[in-house]
Amino acid sequence: RLVSQEFRLASRPYDAAVSPWTWLGGVYFSSQPTNILENDPIFGVTATFAQFGFDIADPDILPGTFPGAFPADNSYSGAFAYREKQGSIFGEANYYFSPTLHATVGARYLKGDSTLDQKNGLYLAGAGNNGSSSLSSKAFTPKYALTWEVSPAHTLYASVAKGFRLGGSNVFVPPTTCGPDLDVNGITAGPATYSPDSLWSYEAGSKSRFLNNRISLNASAFYVKWKNIQQGVYLPTCAYTYNANAGDATSRGFEFDIKAKPLPCLTLGASAGWVKAELTNDEGLQNGIVGAVAGAQVQGVPKYNAAVSAHYNFAVFGERSAFVAGGVQWVGPSKGSLNPEQTDYQRPAYHTADLSAGMSFERYKLSVFVKNALDTDTVIQHPQVASIVQGYRVAPRSIGMSIAASF
Repeated sequence: RLVSQEFRLASRPYDAAVSPWTWLGGVYFSSQPTNILENDPIFGVTATFAQFGFDIADPDILPGTFPGAFPADNSYSGAFAYREKQGSIFGEANYYFSPTLHATVGARYLKGDSTLDQKNGLYLAGAGNNGSSSLSSKAFTPKYALTWEVSPAHTLYASVAKGFRLGGSNVFVPPTTCGPDLDVNGITAGPATYSPDSLWSYEAGSKSRFLNNRISLNASAFYVKWKNIQQGVYLPTCAYTYNANAGDATSRGFEFDIKAKPLPCLTLGASAGWVKAELTNDEGLQNGIVGAVAGAQVQGVPKYNAAVSAHYNFAVFGERSAFVAGGVQWVGPSKGSLNPEQTDYQRPAYHTADLSAGMSFERYKLSVFVKNALDTDTVIQHPQVASIVQGYRVAPRSIGMSIAASF
């Protein structure tokens, strides 16, 4: 469960007749304990070995086994207690050079602690591990921004901000069952912890409206400089995972969205984005991440995305309001792993189409929808789980209905 609390104190909204300054400040605290119990039985495994005259505790028959490795056919038993606490103080000040031009300066100081106590054993845990690991992190994250309302319909902005993400602890990776995978990654044991990562982001953009607000256009460009980026590492043979730091990275790109109302009852929309995210050094190789070399594409970041949509409102049965809507989304190719040898290294581009319609009845609104209306079945991921290559496709066509009421 998560317990969090935030207190804020803020000035009154900007009033040129009172002061050119506005401000806010506050404190934040959170505590999240998580307890996990895991058992992985393989029903009938002991009897099956015995049926063919084999002893399941014989390491010459089953490498890495030992007496008591499969009690009641259970292959793994684990108990994990995660504890994460963090606190921060923050503040922000705005100075208005004029009613249409203001600068923002803000900062946050945070400190976090995470602990993992774990007990695991039986066959899939190898020798097992009863121990704990902990990590403390702290950071100062400033923010700077400038906003200019060129006119009531046009705004320009630029911002520079630092981001920070806490580190954490990894579940024990048994060298007995995961040894071959660890060897490929150039390490003898999974890392007990992974370090925080941080970034500086630089963004500039505009928000505009044209033709008496019948067209709106938002556009921005960004550059992100990431230090010690965290990435998940999957071990395909033994099916364990751990988090590690893959080195430094940069991400640059742009995005825009446009909406138009050619008719009072019709809204058309389009959006698109392009991102180039890649590592800038080879430091991740030392942390057991194969393929973490300069120029490698950061995993899980599509190169592009785009969408178009249409929404039409009309009246039925006199004063009843109704609508029909539709949209198509495209997602570009990405990488599922930094390791070119893994089956999930290349993830293909794909697209889906959605439809919906609805009607209002006094305080009720009835809607029907069709997600993935064309039933696109592109296989978008190919992970290898315990040596078996799997294929994960786009969620199949789904049809549903929703009813909402206002009170």
